[in-house]
Amino acid sequence: MPEPKISIVIPVYNAESYLRACLDSAVQQTLREIEIICVDDGSTDASLQILREYAARDARIRVETQENLGGGAARNHGMALACGEYVYHLDADDVMDLTLCEKTYAKALETDADIVAFFYQVFEENRSCGAKGAGAESTSEATESECCQRLKALFHDTSRVLRYNGGTPWCALRRRSMLVENQITFPEHVISHDTEFAADSIICARKIAVLEEPLYGYRVVASSISHVPKNVPNRYVSSVHVLEAAKKRDIPDDAMDVLVTFVLTKFLFFWDKPLSHAVRRETRKRIKTETPAWVWEVVQKSRHLPPDIKAFYQQFFGSSFQRLRARMKRRKYALADWLAKKLLAYSPWMWRNFRP
Repeated sequence: MPEPKISIVIPVYNAESYLRACLDSAVQQTLREIEIICVDDGSTDASLQILREYAARDARIRVETQENLGGGAARNHGMALACGEYVYHLDADDVMDLTLCEKTYAKALETDADIVAFFYQVFEENRSCGAKGAGAESTSEATESECCQRLKALFHDTSRVLRYNGGTPWCALRRRSMLVENQITFPEHVISHDTEFAADSIICARKIAVLEEPLYGYRVVASSISHVPKNVPNRYVSSVHVLEAAKKRDIPDDAMDVLVTFVLTKFLFFWDKPLSHAVRRETRKRIKTETPAWVWEVVQKSRHLPPDIKAFYQQFFGSSFQRLRARMKRRKYALADWLAKKLLAYSPWMWRNFRP
């Protein structure tokens, strides 16, 4: 078998309900020179049997097992075995567009990028999602050599990518040599192992290309650890760990500003979900007690953090007057957002009844 161009790593834990659709989308990729490394993380359902069934039919599939150590450990296990020029991470309850590997690999060759990022589509747990082509394509690149410029380019030039894929491992193709040379792995704790991996990858990449096309189907599974509200306080702590790890790499101040923006903006995705008062209270406590002073200083001086997000974090720090002012700002932005939604909802009615 020829050397694979892409190694697809799939961590699997009790995913029998969705695993066949996931594997079908991988084995049917239009780029054939791939390997598929499935790591069963101690599943107690029929996941391992399904993996072995598919491996018996397709020689490109390799099945590994380990005791239940978590998603980060399973991804690291798979990456350690990868032989491809590029590595791609696929979740066992999601699906790939059938052209994902072909399009991202072609873009990587065209631009000599270490990372090729792209969009995704969301679908509900009990609905199917066909892996289809996704219409017109437009692209942009971040080509600056300095870490600060790379981060800026990714954040500003392709802000929609950052907003919608955040720090997910499955919305980017990554050069394996970059990961190996910089010793980039997933932290082996349960919550938010993906954000640290994504941040380290962005910092170390020489070039980042973006394919503004949805090539991934993300299934919303209620039981997923990503969607358990009680985990939100721990997610914030994990976000702080990401920033602490980045600080040890001694990256430039302006790059750190953009990275803080990236991580703190991503956290608000979870904060804005419906949460109980107890979870919000515990999260506020964690933000106040576990945010390093240097992060607060970056937030205060940030030139990249959007005003409404800066106001959210400012309400936890500073003098009493600063905290009160930040809360008022946050409410002002929330009210403006509510009014905008109402105007959009009523605009067709207003046009019909009040047009000249």
